[in-house]
Amino acid sequence: MKALQVETPATGPRPAARPERKLSLVPPAQPGERARMLLLEARAASLEHLEALKAAIETARELSQGVVEGGEIYTPGMHEFSRIFAEDLLWRSKTLEALVDRQRKASVSK
Repeated sequence: MKALQVETPATGPRPAARPERKLSLVPPAQPGERARMLLLEARAASLEHLEALKAAIETARELSQGVVEGGEIYTPGMHEFSRIFAEDLLWRSKTLEALVDRQRKASVSK
């Protein structure tokens, strides 16, 4: 569909102004309700972020464990470093899991 053109001597053709319509089936949320909804959305996003962090730590731990299992193909010191790193990541992932559970419970209870 082609828009109507209006001729003016100074500027030439321009599109006709469309009347502004405001339709609303639902009244807009009150500021407090919007703030609560945004807070809930932010908490959900924070849990997604923490789940991504957990996955990244698990990937790093698996890669490090692969170096440990590779044995002598790696230079001296790498086996021991990877073993310690994998073990550290295991315990840190368990700590993170506990903290994520606490975050999840706090998000649900509020």
